[in-house]
Amino acid sequence: MIFYLLLLGCSTPNKRASSTGHFLSGTPSCTTCTIALDTVVTLRAVDSVLLGESSAIARGSDGGWLVTSSSRNEILAFDSSGRQRGVWGRDGDGPGELRGIDALLGAEARRSLAIQQGRIDAFDGDGRWLFRLPSRYACQLSMPAARLICVARSRKATGDSTGRPFLVLDSTGAIQRQFGPLPVASSRCGLCESYLAWDKDSAGVWAVGVRTYAIEHWTLDGRVLNQIAGVEATWFWGPDGPDLGTVDPAATPRKPLGRIWGVLVAPEQRLWVLGSAPISGQDPVGQSPSKPSATFDQMTAGYGSVVELIDPEHGVVASQFFPGQRLMPLQPSLIFRARYDASDFVVIDVLRPRMVSP
Repeated sequence: MIFYLLLLGCSTPNKRASSTGHFLSGTPSCTTCTIALDTVVTLRAVDSVLLGESSAIARGSDGGWLVTSSSRNEILAFDSSGRQRGVWGRDGDGPGELRGIDALLGAEARRSLAIQQGRIDAFDGDGRWLFRLPSRYACQLSMPAARLICVARSRKATGDSTGRPFLVLDSTGAIQRQFGPLPVASSRCGLCESYLAWDKDSAGVWAVGVRTYAIEHWTLDGRVLNQIAGVEATWFWGPDGPDLGTVDPAATPRKPLGRIWGVLVAPEQRLWVLGSAPISGQDPVGQSPSKPSATFDQMTAGYGSVVELIDPEHGVVASQFFPGQRLMPLQPSLIFRARYDASDFVVIDVLRPRMVSP
């Protein structure tokens, strides 16, 4: 059991050849390292019922915090210390109205962006509605010059039949550039759904496949800097390793046990990868179970989150399982979790990951 909760051990990097990249070792190279999550701030709403366990969160360019309400039709604004300073938007389809926010992005000039199905709404730093852009894409990163980096919600959205490409949108919402993902032989679906992280040092984008644990590193002009077909992590693939199913289109690939929830850029050219996995008694898809009453932060003994530090040249450096927690990425380098406080209201902890060496 300990082996499953904290994947430790030594191994030489395993780079099994494939036609479209290599596989990284999933056995951590540091046998005695742990991963600590240091609290940066805890967010509490003035009206306690406004925060939900599935809220989206972003950091504003002014250092404050933006969180969706439990209804996902409002934005709660907090200052850098965690004090709530306002509620923006309301339910509806008119100017300044929101409906089903999928994600929040902090943008330049103290602007915030609410990503929804079919549209993006922009607000200034004081909560005034600025404009709306039509969009069929799942935008994940805000860039300089008011650009966005997005993933197509479906192949039909861009007419690309090979996968869901990455898109750079200009300030009007028009596609400025389109690239990736490359096909990965073991999954036969490219990266499928992907999570993205901005690497300012290379002015490029890291992408991790939700169902493949494939990793790609792209420049914004479409050049591939690195491609990894998968990470051989036991929590993700199970004890038999990744499905290296060949190119037989009739073959059904084995489903992974776990699921990727996001990627963050770490110091020293490394990556933080966040995922989830069942331990026992759960449907093997790595999803969160339904919330038991007033015990969200405990969940069940059979589910938890995984945080891994990845060296893209060699493999997993450190890996740790966090039972009963749902840890989610907060760009560019933080993690957040929702939990119940002593009064059974949801609060959100913003956390900073770090590897601890003995």
